Amino acid sequence: MELLVTVGIAAGVITAAVMLYATITEARESMDARVEVDIGDAAAAGFYDLAAGTNIGTQAAPDFGRRMMAEELRTSFLDDLKGAAGVFCLSRPTEATLRWGLLQYTAGNVPTTPNGFRQALIDADGTAAAIFSAYTTVPPANDTGLSIFLVGPSSSSEMNITAIYEVDLLTVTSPAGVYASVRRYESGYFQEYYDVFYGEQEVADTRVADFSPLVRYFPASGTIPAFYFVWWPDPGVWPLGGEVYADNYASGDPRKDYLNMGNRTSFFMVVPQFPSMQ
Repeated sequence: MELLVTVGIAAGVITAAVMLYATITEARESMDARVEVDIGDAAAAGFYDLAAGTNIGTQAAPDFGRRMMAEELRTSFLDDLKGAAGVFCLSRPTEATLRWGLLQYTAGNVPTTPNGFRQALIDADGTAAAIFSAYTTVPPANDTGLSIFLVGPSSSSEMNITAIYEVDLLTVTSPAGVYASVRRYESGYFQEYYDVFYGEQEVADTRVADFSPLVRYFPASGTIPAFYFVWWPDPGVWPLGGEVYADNYASGDPRKDYLNMGNRTSFFMVVPQFPSMQ
């Protein structure tokens, strides 16, 4: 009996040691997953105000340290959202180079849709036409950037942009994969961010699609006010893309996007366009 008890205790100690060793090994592998990513001079300067030739040090997904950073940024976004009078989500095929703190617009012509806000940006600076895409409900499939403008109380001709959040998915070659970055700007100045690198995925299945869309817009309908579906990349999930589930929804049905993006990120938000009116 004593021998059986001793063997049982020893087995428990050995099991605990094996589990501890596995945990330490996984942690070391996570630390070793740090990568230096060449995102190009334009993106390095545009995203983070970094000098030319600067590589970005980040973690490869899945990484739960980066996921904590993402949680903190989402908290900042939700806090900003509480005080916002309006939210305008604009899709982009390229990096953003224009960030306003105050935006002049035609008196009385208050934007009420993403396209209306885009036109106000174009009126202020014509180069905005090439940066932001026009869309009605779903942005162009090739757009890999998103700018979220949060507008505070404003005058009849000057719009107060309290914060801008930007999401970018850059295909990179050194190393090969996708670099994801989500950032917050205030008065045009970089404030906080999270980023993560998704190593190249070898896929033979044609049902696997990119992480898309980043946003879907729902115009006001009857008593239902306008709102957005917004998806941010999740550092705790790999790969970035995912399988497209079979469904019977018609093309353009929002449930199709919701279903296909559902297993790709925990950072999904329903965002009212006019929070102060909700």
